[in-house]
Amino acid sequence: MLNTTNGYCPDFATGFDSQTEGRFVHENDSARGTTMKLPSIAGWFRILRAHYQFPMFQAIRYALWLGR
Repeated sequence: MLNTTNGYCPDFATGFDSQTEGRFVHENDSARGTTMKLPSIAGWFRILRAHYQFPMFQAIRYALWLGR
């Protein structure tokens, strides 16, 4: 498996691997699946600051990247 972690925070996956590729799809949906709404830029910022304890500049940078 390829290394998909961020060099700054090893617990933060930047790519999709077998553990994360199905996380936005409901388990009980049909084969086609319905996707959940992704967080906004502000939501990503709060997630990065609270759960991954990114410094403010890094959290802003990655939140803008994730929200694109």
